Amino acid sequence: MEFQYSFDASPKPRIDPNATLYASVAGMAADLGNGECVFRTEGGPHVMTTQVLGALDRCRAFKSIDEHIDTIRQILPNVPLDGIKRVLDGLVGRKLLVSEADYLASLDAAHTGATEAGQDPNLVIRACDRPEALKQCLASLKEAASVQGLPVQLIDDSRDSAALRAHQQLLADCGLNARVFEAEAAIGKLKKALPEHQSVIDDLFSGHGNGRAFNRALLATAGRTLALLDDDFVYRLHRHPEYQPGLELGLSSNLPVRFFDRLGAALDAGQDDADAFVAHQRRCGQSLATLLQIEGMKSQKGSLRGLEPSTLPHLRAGARIVATVNGHRGRSGSTRCEGFFEIDAASRASFMSNRDQYLRAIENPALWVGPTKAQLARRVNFLPFLVDTTGMLGFAAPTGRSEDAFFGAITQLLLPESLVWMSAHAIAHQPPEERKFAKPGAEVERPGFNTFLVDYALNRVGDLRAASVAQRAQGFAAMLEDLADSEQQALLYFVAEYLQFRRSDLIHSLQGIAAEAGPQAPIYWQADLREIIVANGKALAQNELPRLAGEQHLDSAATLCAHWRHELRRHAAAVRAWPTIWQAALQGAAR
Repeated sequence: MEFQYSFDASPKPRIDPNATLYASVAGMAADLGNGECVFRTEGGPHVMTTQVLGALDRCRAFKSIDEHIDTIRQILPNVPLDGIKRVLDGLVGRKLLVSEADYLASLDAAHTGATEAGQDPNLVIRACDRPEALKQCLASLKEAASVQGLPVQLIDDSRDSAALRAHQQLLADCGLNARVFEAEAAIGKLKKALPEHQSVIDDLFSGHGNGRAFNRALLATAGRTLALLDDDFVYRLHRHPEYQPGLELGLSSNLPVRFFDRLGAALDAGQDDADAFVAHQRRCGQSLATLLQIEGMKSQKGSLRGLEPSTLPHLRAGARIVATVNGHRGRSGSTRCEGFFEIDAASRASFMSNRDQYLRAIENPALWVGPTKAQLARRVNFLPFLVDTTGMLGFAAPTGRSEDAFFGAITQLLLPESLVWMSAHAIAHQPPEERKFAKPGAEVERPGFNTFLVDYALNRVGDLRAASVAQRAQGFAAMLEDLADSEQQALLYFVAEYLQFRRSDLIHSLQGIAAEAGPQAPIYWQADLREIIVANGKALAQNELPRLAGEQHLDSAATLCAHWRHELRRHAAAVRAWPTIWQAALQGAAR
């Protein structure tokens, strides 16, 4: 009996820490036939063989030339070594392989809107009918040396007159430089400066709602840096228990989650970091190039090793950090437990580690949500911490939930170069009221109107080509108005198709997660995951009116479409007017 063994016995290249690193640039290829193609980059077209294009594709990550050669030889073992070297040398000469130093230099385009170093933020707290929570928040600020001396403004969204009086007394007694923001006077001045936009200004800033309170916070700090807290935050920033120094430049779709047996354990987790506020302050408002300098990545050779610049279009000259974000520890800010079934494998292991903790987690979990290492994000998805209000920004949806995600989407739409720095710290979230989630699968996937608009905006952001913020706003407003002017059946079909996508995407995701977890996953977790899949599968098969969250009272196609048209036109008017409104606020019209 004979056995044949085949394995690669060629020596692997030793990684030289001093070697220059190269990576391929982004571009589009078109086949010319006969084994040739044209590859177009921002620098122009390049005609090459498809074999050379294949070699270029294998060089996406920053590595040394010797490492790239080794990768290509594994795919094309019969190609002579000298031939591969000549090809790579040619790609370097044509600037299709860019060195680490040249790539970093390309990001150095200065951003005129960068915040001046050392500028002190203005602290703003959103409060609503919870004196106990506000008292706790103010007490934590008084104990924090890093924010001592900063002015504090309260955006009071309370409906209860007793709560309003209690909040004012708490500010008077807290020992901080604190006051209530005089929103009515500021809004009146803004309306006087822009009489043609009075109705939009009222819609964005006047009245109740988390989004309007967010917008009033922007207005209160226009031209400075906003530090934003909710009244149920306890200001103690803790570094992640598994903290890793540095900055992750790639984008992550999910944040890690760690679950705890007790609320106290979640609140005490990590290490108190007195320097966290300064870290946020140094980064907010800075250009990407300056951020890389702060992180030491420009001076440390090899800091980009493994990074694939052709797949990271958010890393561009002129990119700016418009906001910073903390993780949360303590209670969840979500209203449903279904999202916990889509977390990554390590987070999932924490979620279902034992049945008792799992049952608590699907009702009202004690957790830590946030990365172990600071990272970049494309936009804000929940409440930001610092916001650079010295330049153009988006606005929050005035009413409804997901107002902060809407702010993030509109900011990205208006400012495609905007980025968010997410720290490896978490702020304590300790709401006074207890909240219990419904059982998994009790409610089908049904996003609200603001989430619908967020998804629509992010789906259409690539269709806007204009460099001008005002023109981009006009373009998206026109898209919303175009959708509002759809015929009834077309509008119903559009929203039904959207709900179908959300539900089918959830089912596909959960089935993949179930396969990844395998049959050894706990039975209780498998059963609940199956309930979510079954509930959404049944909803897909039902021919019902395509209602979004909060629209159950709309009982006919006509009233449903009339509601959507009103909301679409209302938001279109806000988007169209916003650049003018915000520019006036930056120029002091509301002061």
